[in-house]
Amino acid sequence: MQFVDLFDEGRRHGGTIDPEGISYVPDPADRVFAALAEATGAALITNDEDLLARRDEADATIVTPVEFLGRGLN
Repeated sequence: MQFVDLFDEGRRHGGTIDPEGISYVPDPADRVFAALAEATGAALITNDEDLLARRDEADATIVTPVEFLGRGLN
């Protein structure tokens, strides 16, 4: 897969996100990723233990890379 295709202007999120509204994520630095996933409906693919531990509270799909590949979400 060519990842460069994921970064063209047509795929850029132009709206706002609310990282402070993502209170289930204990690390404030990680909240921006969860907020972006929720705002866009994208799956958040991560190995971050804090995000994975609280993923049942998220309005977005949060999976590990292995889960992502196994679910056919790609």
